Amino acid sequence: MGFDVLTALILIVGVVVVQAVGQRPRFAEAMQLTISRLGLALADESRAIGDCRGLSVSLSRIERGAIEIVIAGMPAGVAFARLTPGQRLKAPARPRIGDPDFDAALVISADRHAALGCLGAGVRRQVMRALSRCDALRIEGGALIARVDDGAGLDRAVEALLDAAEALREHREEDIERRLRDNAFDDPCLGVRRRCLAALLTISDAPRPLARRALEDPSPEIRVLGARALGEAGWRALRGDRVVEAALLAAAWDRSLAEETRLAMVEGLGHAGGPRSLRSLKAMSWGLRVSAALREQAVIALRCIEERGGRAEVGAVSLLPLDERHRARGAVTLSDPEAGAISLDPAAGEGGQRERPPRRVES
Repeated sequence: MGFDVLTALILIVGVVVVQAVGQRPRFAEAMQLTISRLGLALADESRAIGDCRGLSVSLSRIERGAIEIVIAGMPAGVAFARLTPGQRLKAPARPRIGDPDFDAALVISADRHAALGCLGAGVRRQVMRALSRCDALRIEGGALIARVDDGAGLDRAVEALLDAAEALREHREEDIERRLRDNAFDDPCLGVRRRCLAALLTISDAPRPLARRALEDPSPEIRVLGARALGEAGWRALRGDRVVEAALLAAAWDRSLAEETRLAMVEGLGHAGGPRSLRSLKAMSWGLRVSAALREQAVIALRCIEERGGRAEVGAVSLLPLDERHRARGAVTLSDPEAGAISLDPAAGEGGQRERPPRRVES
């Protein structure tokens, strides 16, 4: 029995060694072919350098036979890396571009305006293609850095990296405002457009023409950002637009959106919403799973609509999620039925017992 186990272990070790030895020539051969095709020169036995497509390229053999590709000359202020499982757990706190696929794969750690301006649809497409062909990818210190663990995929990975580097290289710091404008009005992803327009309105020397253009955009969320920048004149242009009001209501309750965006949508309801928004805003103002900031903004929005002559409607509790309705019933009273003002008695729900906050578990 002992002999059989020992024999099996020896065979397993032998197979691993043979695979490792067999892999070295494949990596060496793949690297040599790529070096030759790109016209790079050997700096030493494990590193090659040179220029390709006007880019400074370096290929190095690193630990366990993997190959690292470094392409210099990337835009200043832009940095990203493949998202790790730990960073996914902290997802609400990390910056986003607004493209769900890109944000699910990469974490941005750069100047926000530079990243938004640089990472347009075409650039994101090339970066995602490169990411799919590499085992690691990041921009750091002005260089695009990737790792390839399989020599068979080296050539295709380098081609994809060069395509991504060319797209990234076109970005220049002085073009940030122009690129933000292009992305704000032309990007196919609404989340990117929304973030780019918000950034553009804060840095532009002439925000009002941009805001007026936004008021004519097909997307209700973009129109709201334009109205917000123009003030009362902008909000007046949106009042009575049921498409805008419905989009604002949907976005205000969408937990997948950043809280900053949801707050802006609730603010928009206060300025452009009508009586049909009152029930939803009242539900949000006492929502047990809504942040304090959203509750406060909902109260402000309710007052704005009421001041413009909107009347309250009953039945707001029915808009809450099913698991919250029983806790809200009996806790809400109309303190001023004529104006539709509400008050919340935290001791009234749950049979008159004051609800305790959930206990925090220390990690």
